[in-house]
Amino acid sequence: MASDVFVPHTIRIILFVVAVLTAGAAHADKDCAAGNLPAVSPTAKALLPAQFAGITSDMPTVAILKRLGPAARDIGSGLFVLEWDVTDGRTFVISTAGTCEEKPFSVGFRHAKRAPDRGAARPLSDQQR
Repeated sequence: MASDVFVPHTIRIILFVVAVLTAGAAHADKDCAAGNLPAVSPTAKALLPAQFAGITSDMPTVAILKRLGPAARDIGSGLFVLEWDVTDGRTFVISTAGTCEEKPFSVGFRHAKRAPDRGAARPLSDQQR
């Protein structure tokens, strides 16, 4: 008896989730097709690390752009390699074939490069003579 009530309720939840996801994708498609979502902006500001939580390669690139705003740079050649500056010194990078419904090939943080250590901090016994 309890399963008779559970099945229709579960189906309603599934249909609701599908409807919400479909509506979001349709809206993103219109913005992307109209050119309303720039992929890169020279005025992009560094974002907080928490703003990147939940971004995955399963998301369409347009959804990432809607969430983060335009990237600071595109360093790709042929493919888009979009970079966002992060306030903790890292860079968040996505590589993708396009900026609309295409899903990125990869997403993730790249750590800031540090200046090479010239040996000043090593003990004298470890330095080459």
